[in-house]
Amino acid sequence: MGTPIKVAYAYCAGLIDGEGCICISKKKTYGKDGKKYQMFGMEIAVEITATTKPLDYLKGIFGGYVYERKKGWNKNSFSQGNKNGWRFFRWTIGSDRALEALKKMKPYFKIKRNQAEVAIEFQKHLKRTRYKYNMIDYPKIREYRENLYNKLREMKRNRAGVETKPSKNESSSDSPILGETLVN
Repeated sequence: MGTPIKVAYAYCAGLIDGEGCICISKKKTYGKDGKKYQMFGMEIAVEITATTKPLDYLKGIFGGYVYERKKGWNKNSFSQGNKNGWRFFRWTIGSDRALEALKKMKPYFKIKRNQAEVAIEFQKHLKRTRYKYNMIDYPKIREYRENLYNKLREMKRNRAGVETKPSKNESSSDSPILGETLVN
C-alpha cells in the first residue's frame, strides 16, 4: 500500500479532478506611476455543496481558505444550487502555496494533469520574474504570462487539458499509489 501522504495527495488530486478548477487569472490595476498594468495570479479552487469535510481535508494538507459562498447563483456555475437553497462551500489556495500543492499532486491527476503542468510553469515563471525585472523587460514578461493564461484557457475551452489515456509510465489498470490492479 502507498504511504499515507501519497494516498492523501492522490485523494486531493481526485477532488480537484472532479470538483475543482486550476486557474490563471488576470486583472488590470494601476501602478504608483498612474499607469495601467496587468496583474496575473494562479489559484486552485474546489466548490461543493452540503459539507465542508473534503475542503477541510484539503486545507489540512495544503493550507488555503474554506468559506461559504453566500452570493446567489452566478451564470458561470454548473448548478443553480443557491436558487434551490443549497449551500456552497469553497476551498481556495493561490500563488506559491498552490504551486507546491500542484507539484505534490501532479503524479496523481487523471484529468487535469496537463492543466496542472501549465499552472506550475506559470507560477514558476512568476516566482522567477517577480520584482526582478526592469520596465524594458516588462512587455516580454507580460507576453509570456499572457500566453500561459491563454493556453490554460484554451485547454479548458477545448477540453484539451483533460487526459483520457494513461500516462507513459502507467497502464490503464495500475494504481499509481497502490501498485495493484484496479480492474481485472
